[in-house]
Amino acid sequence: MKTLVKWFLYFMAICIVLALIISLGLFVLGIGLIVWAVKIHLKNKQIGVRSKAPAMISVLGVLIFFSQFYVNSVVFKEDTVPVAGEEQKTSTSAQTTQVATIEEPKSESEPVKEEPANVEAAASVATPTPKVKVEKEVPKQATVKGINGIVTRVVDGDTIEVKLSDTGKVEDIRMILVDTPETKHPRLGVQPFGKEASKFTTDQLSGKNVVLEKDLTERDKYGRVLAYVWVDGVNFNKRLIEQGYARLAVYQPDVKHLDEFRAAQTKAQKTGKGIWSIEDYVLEDGYNTPEKKKEVAKKEEPKAAVSKVEEKPKDRGSCNIKGNQSGIYHVPGGQYYEVTKAEEMFCSTAEAEAAGYRASKK
Repeated sequence: MKTLVKWFLYFMAICIVLALIISLGLFVLGIGLIVWAVKIHLKNKQIGVRSKAPAMISVLGVLIFFSQFYVNSVVFKEDTVPVAGEEQKTSTSAQTTQVATIEEPKSESEPVKEEPANVEAAASVATPTPKVKVEKEVPKQATVKGINGIVTRVVDGDTIEVKLSDTGKVEDIRMILVDTPETKHPRLGVQPFGKEASKFTTDQLSGKNVVLEKDLTERDKYGRVLAYVWVDGVNFNKRLIEQGYARLAVYQPDVKHLDEFRAAQTKAQKTGKGIWSIEDYVLEDGYNTPEKKKEVAKKEEPKAAVSKVEEKPKDRGSCNIKGNQSGIYHVPGGQYYEVTKAEEMFCSTAEAEAAGYRASKK
């Protein structure tokens, strides 16, 4: 029984020593050998026995103890050499994460390329740079609820033909909330920026996969499907306004994106992009061309005298200076005075300028 207990204690001691060696390393092993040697020496001294074993064990323990310093120095060097590579890996990983988590595609600006930190140190590292797995970016258009299709033809700036994926049928699509200048109108002909708008739509949409997002009205009076066109995660209707190729055209009840479209138009108007670069060109119901002027003149001719009286506010006397949506005021006798729809009436030019309007050049 005592023998069994003795071997059990030996086994436990060996397990403890192994655990200490694994966790604390050569330091513990060296100290353990030195302690063991001291115990053997004391025991031999008590019984009067001389032996070289304690001295040899002590020397071995000391060597193992100090060898830990060498091992630590080697490991430290190995850990510190690839720091530059780790920085490069971290920088690359950050760039990858940034690309994979973008929700809205960028419209005009180019993506900023970040240079990995400590490039020279990274290049000197012999170990190969680990390959970073780039997750495939999910286009935003996949989250837009609508009908998928492929653009087969561009009619003009705001009208396209799309082959629907679900039925295979080709439909004429009229974009909602936008109106680009005409290029094929039988009466109005080619209007300024009409060809530019048509070319822009052709370049951006021809042959592209798109998602058609509908509003409340299914079709217009010509049988065309009314929709917001999404391509590569971008609302193309809105982009036409942002680039100055279209004006905001509101037809109730299809006003789902009205607020953001109006903000985009205000920005384009302030910067003078496209159609906004021509003074008094954009009207509430179309574009101010010679054909449009004739059309307006014919409509107003029978009631010219009446309309003049109606344009003047009854309670403001001679306050007949018109301020339009472009931020320009027109005085009686001006070239565009009669065809301008007044957003606001002023009694004097000083009052109009104080309200932020500027004088018409014609």
